[in-house]
Amino acid sequence: MLPKREINDLQELIDIWNTINLTTTERVYDSINVAKSDTIYRCENVYRSTDCSDSKNMIYCDSCGNSEFLLASQRSGTCNFCIRCDDSKDCSNSYSVICSNKISNSLFIQDCFDLYECMFCSHIASKRFCIANMPFDEQEYYEIKKAIIEWILNS
Repeated sequence: MLPKREINDLQELIDIWNTINLTTTERVYDSINVAKSDTIYRCENVYRSTDCSDSKNMIYCDSCGNSEFLLASQRSGTCNFCIRCDDSKDCSNSYSVICSNKISNSLFIQDCFDLYECMFCSHIASKRFCIANMPFDEQEYYEIKKAIIEWILNS
């Protein structure tokens, strides 16, 4: 508390307020190795993330929990070894997964459920070895996947 004093104009009031209106940042609870992050609960090895809990090894994440090795993801839970996993749950070893659940070893997935080794799929469930919602046999799928990954890495 400050002692009461006379205030002559609005600017003087704002100046007084600015001396006491300090913003709390980097709130970290029961966590270790956290840098440039805010509101982190029970986490380890977190960088530039916010509102995350019960997770390890996260960079640039927002509102993620119960996850490990997560990069540039938001509003997702129980995801491991994923990059760009948004609004999703129970995903692993995948890239660019949006609004999906139970996705594994997949790339560019949106609004899907229970996929394994799929790419460029939307609005499908319980599938394996699909590309753009088309089924492929396992060997053919891996040949196409290899070509796509080479193209992505060389672009």
